[in-house]
Amino acid sequence: MEKEQFAKLASFNKFALTPAENERLSAALDTALDFLVPLRDWQAGDTPLMVYAAGIAPVYRTDRVEKIFSREQILANAPEEAEHCFAVPRVAD
Repeated sequence: MEKEQFAKLASFNKFALTPAENERLSAALDTALDFLVPLRDWQAGDTPLMVYAAGIAPVYRTDRVEKIFSREQILANAPEEAEHCFAVPRVAD
């Protein structure tokens, strides 16, 4: 991976990396991506795609709206409330 590509990727994650960390992590990412190269050209032929690893499909329930608790009941245990919602401390900039 080019240095510019890695720097862009790191900026998406808002990482503040030193030049040494950039080099080390870029090399580690290159090593990880190299393992995927053989899969790029692999031909499955007539092999069906595997959708579920366990061989079974997940069971979905019917999606329906049910009113179980009122807003007041839900917010009764909230540590803080703001505009009829849970207020939580900010954890990221």
